[in-house]
Amino acid sequence: MIPLDKTLDHIVDAQLLRRSNDAEPAYVFRHTLVQEIASASLLKQQRQELHRRVGETLEALYPQQRDELAPRLALHFAEAKDDAKTVEYSLAAGDAAMRVYANAEALMFYDRALAPARRVATLEQIRHLYARRGRALELLARYPEAILNYNALRALAQERALPALELAAMLPLATLFATPNPAQDLTQAAQLNTAALTLARTLNDRAAQVQVLWNMMLENYFRGDLQTAQACGEQALEIARADNLRERLAFVLNDLSRVYFSLGPAARALALLEEARRLWLELDNLPMLADNLATIGETLVTCGEYDRALPYAQEAQRIGERIGNYWSQTYSHFTMLPIAADRGEISTALALADEMVRLSDASGFTIARGMAIGIKAQILARMGNFQAARLEIQARPRFDTQTGSALETWMSALRCMIEIARGDLEAAAAELQQAYLTFNAKDFTSPAPILVPLAEGQLALAEQRAADAIAALREPIQKLGEIGVLQFLPDALLVMGRAQLTQADRETARETFLQARALTQKMTLRRLEWEINAELWALENASGNFDAARTYRENARATISFIAEHSTPSLRASFINLPGVRAVLDEDAA
Repeated sequence: MIPLDKTLDHIVDAQLLRRSNDAEPAYVFRHTLVQEIASASLLKQQRQELHRRVGETLEALYPQQRDELAPRLALHFAEAKDDAKTVEYSLAAGDAAMRVYANAEALMFYDRALAPARRVATLEQIRHLYARRGRALELLARYPEAILNYNALRALAQERALPALELAAMLPLATLFATPNPAQDLTQAAQLNTAALTLARTLNDRAAQVQVLWNMMLENYFRGDLQTAQACGEQALEIARADNLRERLAFVLNDLSRVYFSLGPAARALALLEEARRLWLELDNLPMLADNLATIGETLVTCGEYDRALPYAQEAQRIGERIGNYWSQTYSHFTMLPIAADRGEISTALALADEMVRLSDASGFTIARGMAIGIKAQILARMGNFQAARLEIQARPRFDTQTGSALETWMSALRCMIEIARGDLEAAAAELQQAYLTFNAKDFTSPAPILVPLAEGQLALAEQRAADAIAALREPIQKLGEIGVLQFLPDALLVMGRAQLTQADRETARETFLQARALTQKMTLRRLEWEINAELWALENASGNFDAARTYRENARATISFIAEHSTPSLRASFINLPGVRAVLDEDAA
């Protein structure tokens, strides 16, 4: 018999094989066609036996490297028709791919395990397979398939009369229905949560109870029922702390912060987020760490802490890019986009808005698309291109779920403001009326609780109803200060000051403008700073305080210059042509 090494040398010389560069002796086919012909020449039974022997040899030679070799072992044992080992190594290979965020590759291995798992897998393997496969589909934004996956597990559990397995299917399905994505369905989430909580208590599964209560918190938060959301979240928190369920605790802390923020004060929400951040770091859960960092950034922006917010969002963006997670990348723009827009970095902001739309389409983060379109429309309107702003906002997505109502309310408020700027007060009034149809002052899933009263104040002022403008804004200004939400407080103060001037209350107006100016300086809020300085210039000029007036005017000019220099040529032209901007720049003006 010819020795194996001699035979291999002949095949290499024939250029059918080549030696690999691996440390261990190994050979690979020079062309896949050669491999396919060689494989086809074997009988099916021979191929299965060879794959089995290769798999077993790899197991025997490298017992410490089974995880590393799992993809190859899964393939060999699948070809060998060894169901048990196919499941074992497919799960190991899929989990390894998930750990490095190769979600498409992970899904391939989980799919390979599906059929043999139904024949031979243990209950724990089945639970793990469907849970991880569903999560991979979600991360790939393949939500309908994720729903089918969880429902298949639930049907299998019912078929085998396994209530614990059915609960394992219900939990991630309820989460999917409760959270903002194209498949969100709060009615189905509520039905699943009610049934799951009963089942979890029957099974005395406290970890599952935490997850159900967390799902119920999310469901009620996105429904706008903050009190119920808070009660569910705090129950989940209590159980998670008592049982030291650290991962569950981190999830609850992360999302209970949103409820606390809506109820105020914001500092309480930030404390929960910081505790969650430390847990995600300890658990080495990068997707959730990125989500947490983006949430901290978004919360700090709303609190007016722009300088503190930006590093959190940038780190969330870096993590999202590194692990290929589009959701994290999209969410980081919730912080980066409004900061760029508010600071007058117009070209940067427009690019971020377009990128946010692209990422939201890739991730299925539908609300993000609406937010990007809304902020872009605001930018265009503030820069004087009202027609482009109207066209942009008309391209907004429609929402069929209850989650979309807050965004639609915000869009109506934006359209109202655009119509006011255009001078069409009748159209503005119609948009404001539409906004109030779905207005919820406690739903902070969008800026609607702030911007709807602001739009009402602007409209009242434009219609020369100064007292109504003051009345519309008095309570929101007080509320924003109490809960620590400062992002749009200067806007409200600017309208309030203008209304006070209309009533000839100069001293009160001056105090209001100065309060607004201090906030814009703290945040570097250039989009508004020039307007406030322009109001103070006119006010001090009329009062005979010419030196102070000159300083305010120069500040307004400097800010206008920055915005113009950081804009596109067409928007620069429309911005400079705005009446308020022209008045500040006019050399003949007093």
